[in-house]
Amino acid sequence: MAEKIIAQLGEQSGAFTVDYARATPPSVPRKPNAPKPTGDEKKDAAAKKRYDDDLAKYRSGNRNAPNEQPCQDALDPELVCCAFI
Repeated sequence: MAEKIIAQLGEQSGAFTVDYARATPPSVPRKPNAPKPTGDEKKDAAAKKRYDDDLAKYRSGNRNAPNEQPCQDALDPELVCCAFI
């Protein structure tokens, strides 16, 4: 709307011309979703590998992606397993 009004003002007054430069915004990479367990070990392993590959691509292409590995390393797997039993 404002573009049209400004173009009209310039056209009517002859004081200026309006040129439009439009660009599509760049696509922002999204973090991949973790796979949900299906009960089939073979499919789950393939989905986990695909997720890990996608996550690596996401992190390598997005320098602002959080590095979650230090948090995961701090967790004691034995305590985590026992907490859910």
